[in-house]
Amino acid sequence: MGKKLEKNAAGEKLVIVESPAKAKKIQNYLGEGYKVAASVGHIRILAQSSQVPASEKKKYGRFGVDIEDGFKPYYVTDPEKKSTITSLKALLKDASELYLATDEDREGEAIAWHLIQVLKPKIPVKRMVFQEITKSAIEESVQNTRSIDMDMVEAQETRRILDRLYGYELSPLLWRKVASRTSAGRVQSVATRMIVERERERERFKEAEWRDVKAEFSAMSARLSSLGEKQVAQGKDFDSSGKAQDPDLKILSKGDCEILKSLEERPIEVAQVKEKAFRRSSPAPFTTSTLQQVAGNKLGLSSRTIMRSAQSLYENGFITYMRTDSTDLSQEALDAAREEIAKLYPKALPASPKKYETRSPGAQEAHEAIRPAGSKFHSPEEIKTTLSLVDYKIYSLIYERTLASQMKDACGKSLSVVLKAPSPLGEALFETGFQVIEDPGFLAIGSEDEKASSLPSLKPGQKFVIEKIEEGLHCTQPPARYTEASLVKALEAKGIGRPSTYAAIISTIIDRGYAKERGRALVPSWLAVIVTTIMENYFSSLVDYSFTARMEEGLDQIAKGEEGEEKWLSDFYFGDSGEKGLKELAQEAESIDPRVSSRVDLGPDLSVRVNHFGAYVEKREGEERKATAPIPDDLSPDELTYSLAQDLLSKAQMFPRVLKDEGGERVEVCNGRFGYYISSQKEDGEVKTASIPEGYDPLLLTVEEAEKFLSLPRLVGSYSQEKGEYEVFSNIGRYGAYLSLCKKGRGSSRRVLKRVSMPNGEVFSMGLEEAKSLLSSSDPLSTMAFKTFPPDPVTGRKVVLKNGPFGPYVTDGVTNAALPKGENVNKVDDFTAYRLLEKKRDGKKKNEG
Repeated sequence: MGKKLEKNAAGEKLVIVESPAKAKKIQNYLGEGYKVAASVGHIRILAQSSQVPASEKKKYGRFGVDIEDGFKPYYVTDPEKKSTITSLKALLKDASELYLATDEDREGEAIAWHLIQVLKPKIPVKRMVFQEITKSAIEESVQNTRSIDMDMVEAQETRRILDRLYGYELSPLLWRKVASRTSAGRVQSVATRMIVERERERERFKEAEWRDVKAEFSAMSARLSSLGEKQVAQGKDFDSSGKAQDPDLKILSKGDCEILKSLEERPIEVAQVKEKAFRRSSPAPFTTSTLQQVAGNKLGLSSRTIMRSAQSLYENGFITYMRTDSTDLSQEALDAAREEIAKLYPKALPASPKKYETRSPGAQEAHEAIRPAGSKFHSPEEIKTTLSLVDYKIYSLIYERTLASQMKDACGKSLSVVLKAPSPLGEALFETGFQVIEDPGFLAIGSEDEKASSLPSLKPGQKFVIEKIEEGLHCTQPPARYTEASLVKALEAKGIGRPSTYAAIISTIIDRGYAKERGRALVPSWLAVIVTTIMENYFSSLVDYSFTARMEEGLDQIAKGEEGEEKWLSDFYFGDSGEKGLKELAQEAESIDPRVSSRVDLGPDLSVRVNHFGAYVEKREGEERKATAPIPDDLSPDELTYSLAQDLLSKAQMFPRVLKDEGGERVEVCNGRFGYYISSQKEDGEVKTASIPEGYDPLLLTVEEAEKFLSLPRLVGSYSQEKGEYEVFSNIGRYGAYLSLCKKGRGSSRRVLKRVSMPNGEVFSMGLEEAKSLLSSSDPLSTMAFKTFPPDPVTGRKVVLKNGPFGPYVTDGVTNAALPKGENVNKVDDFTAYRLLEKKRDGKKKNEG
């Protein structure tokens, strides 16, 4: 035993981090005497029912948690980490000390604790933490270790158990009452409710029409603000019902605007001039939340891509830790920022550093804001060649924001001018304004040097001649749907979830079909509407914003050692002080009638329902179903009115439209969730379907046309080459015509080598040589593309939208991504295209990993 201890004492010090990329970087900094290895995240997980041994099933079987004995969790080794654990144990065998260098947050602290439980080290264990991966930071962290913070471990465990209880109690209930594979989540369900509530606001919104008038004179323009001593109404003056909030406002009519046209070539006089100084404060450094908001708005990136990029930048030593609620900067960072400002923007350097107040609830003050790493900042251009395009853009934002936070405020002067002119409708007052920046301060970042401008010299009594009166007709707009960036902002404002989890929450909502992106907007599905309605009616406290925020505060208190895990979980699950707990709420909800709960009523006899095929309209008498019609996938909830639902039902009743029912074959035109199609059913059970090309009316389609489309695919021709026999076929898919190049195999077998779109009108006439030419096009991006977008912000490659044999898809020449079924190609914008490609690349990485 003594010799073994002696060997360990002389061995290398083992450092365990979370990711291989981080391990490689830290190994370079620590050098000889240290061995750095990665756990690749968690090595133990909360057991699922199937992973609990038979002897423990009674206690832990349902949740992997013993709810009757202090909510004790049952952990099992992650099956995918067995080889990792074996490797770590082998390294530990000859180590003299163990340093746990996982991230300094609750997840990182829990990973460190689980490593100890599994590895059972018999050598000294030290907890090593750092905010950035630089040589000085790593060396300092080795010298200033601590023990594991069990309060943080307990907070992470509590959150994990809480999410397990929530999901395992409610998700099976939703499967039974709504549709299979429906899920509920502690933060997911609340975030979904926010998206649904915004859609309801849009449904209730009543559009209002309003006009404004603009006068142009002497290279200036001014807007009509008052007429006959009444303020003129603008869009902001109308409520969601379409009514003006102030009855005394003047709402301009078409006739009023025509009369005001008489002011052209008439004098207008300056009535009032007000000059005042303004100051625009510099922004605080980035937190996790503000980085997601700014990068989402400026770069059009998803929260998932932003956080993945930030993780990469952190692990490669370019920025500090990216999961933080703090706006604090260390003295090292302040010195580095001021050094850069003095070099690049000397006039914008303030006399002393700036401090910012952290407003986020539960902020982890031990962390800094997100900033460039090190005691000397690298400019984006210095490291551009070592970064991917998206990492370069994210680093540039972080670098510029950090510098801006330590630069002077922007200062200038503004001029407000009121002008008056007599009119047949009473005195008309027009307003205009000017602004000049005298000291740009932080605004100097990213702006070109400009000559200082000055305010115009205007004085009361000064007169001009109105050259033109311009009328503008406007409509009030419904509340904007949430984007990822605005949803992150709203979640943080309500104290729901924590910024480090927002990217995963939003991805889950989209991946599980509760919302889809239309451009940047998050549009809820009917499944989301129905599930949210059930949650509001039967589990109102669980989707209450204040309650959810208090739960987050409770987890923060556990992390600080101010509250106990067991009591907190008991109150949530069993109830407290007369409040029902999750268990009782779930039991009561078993009485839910799925015929009523799984629908949204549009009127006394029409409802929307969902099943595993999608959403549909149902017409009923009492509770008896009379008719149904599928709801097109590209029709959002706020667009489905009672009259439109009736129209869908009317059209559905016309189908299936039988074209032929003789000779042992039935041919009909059918209406499905994704549009109209032709179906052929024979007595021997053979079924064949065909798409109806664009330009054909399903109500007028003839049996001859239908049989022609059913005869596809058409053999265009065949040819031989050195490598084998080839055939070319033409066919029509749901989104248009296409060619297939196939290589013949043994017997009647063939393998499809390539597919390309072709003109719809040539599917029955195109010859072999023309087809071969189209198939061998040297520029696949330009072939049959009907929409071209600017380069992808992640890859920098050109992106196009094309029609393929299986529907429309977007491609950058390397990655292809199909549009979701039912997606209207006319509504696909650049943002939608980029997101589809991003998701496809993510899927490839998971499969490769």
